[in-house]
Amino acid sequence: MEALSRLALGDSMISANLDAKWASIQVHQLTDAIMPALQALTRDQIRIVTQISSLLEHHNALLAGLRPAIEVARPVVLATRAWQDAVRVAPRDQTGRYLERLTIAGRGTGWAVQAGVALTEKDDARVAELEVEASVALGPAAASAELRMRLAAVDPSLCERLDGAWERIQLGGANASSQAAHSLMEAIDWTLRLSAPDDGALAWHAVENRSSKELNNGRPTRALRLRYVVRDHPEKNSTVNLYLKAIQELVGIIQGPKHELHPPSAKALTSVALTVEGLLHFILVD
Repeated sequence: MEALSRLALGDSMISANLDAKWASIQVHQLTDAIMPALQALTRDQIRIVTQISSLLEHHNALLAGLRPAIEVARPVVLATRAWQDAVRVAPRDQTGRYLERLTIAGRGTGWAVQAGVALTEKDDARVAELEVEASVALGPAAASAELRMRLAAVDPSLCERLDGAWERIQLGGANASSQAAHSLMEAIDWTLRLSAPDDGALAWHAVENRSSKELNNGRPTRALRLRYVVRDHPEKNSTVNLYLKAIQELVGIIQGPKHELHPPSAKALTSVALTVEGLLHFILVD
């Protein structure tokens, strides 16, 4: 069974690597298509997006070489597919306007890949080294500050909920991983509840004649709220859905018995938290 699992995993990681490579090619084509005058104005943004794209390609390949467990590979594959999807829908004639969105998407995927590394690599020094590389390319501090401004515009309490998750991560302790993972999902859920209240989401669900599977006891599911939030940007729909699935699976690993209290979980949790921030930022940015 282990041998069969490894074979299945190999195909999955090959798919993720191909998605990352395809996205890198497309990023270069998109940025090259920007008018020279606009290239001068967006030079720093172009540099950041291409740097992130290269990091994703490189770290995806490194993780594939580590041959992670299937349950770890799967969310990485989903997150990488989300990045590829975000790049795919970016129109060449409006790439300059999409650079911020691509940066946010790339950051979300980058930290999901780093979570996979932290859950797989046994050498803590190597995990720390790759985390530094990721931090340089992904810039979590700037992303977090921008995200908090956007969350505060929805409701100031959302920043407090996100900060509560970070407090649990920083405090550590026997149950820190499980509690922080739960708090991160709460941060997502409250952002969606406030951005997609029941009345609005249900009315939209009815008008659009959407599937009953998007309801739970007559109330909107997390997936329905997510789709409602991005309803004016249908090109985001597939991307946010993939990111949400990746986060749910990463949180499931952190909370699961196999990785509970295992040292890499604490490192992985920081990366998962940054992946969550990436999703929240992505759904809130225009």
